[in-house]
Amino acid sequence: MQYVGRGLDDVDARRLRVRRPDSPRGVLDQTIIAAYPNADLAEYALELLREHSPAAPKEAQVLASDRDAALDRLQDFAADVRKALEAGNGVLIIRVDEADAFEARELLDEDTRSLWTMATPPVPARAANGRG
Repeated sequence: MQYVGRGLDDVDARRLRVRRPDSPRGVLDQTIIAAYPNADLAEYALELLREHSPAAPKEAQVLASDRDAALDRLQDFAADVRKALEAGNGVLIIRVDEADAFEARELLDEDTRSLWTMATPPVPARAANGRG
């Protein structure tokens, strides 16, 4: 590095490397639920997530009805989702690798301004896929 005055003039970045997250991938999955004012906005949020986030959802679904079978898989979270759907909201449900969950939740919560966002506890990836 060369210093000029009180600031940096040049930085040699040739030896810099991108460090991958320490979290192992493929071990745990996490489901993230986000509510939006309507189903169209939930669809838009899903499209934005797919296009602009390296956290690709393993599974994704937009709910517009409280009769959807996906509610049964949400267990303790189903009541909150039903309330949102009864209020006319659209609800986005995604399943991501647990290593990507923070980034995905941040995008849904802050960048797309969901009404609310919650994450279920991580589960073994095999069980989340219905194989375990």
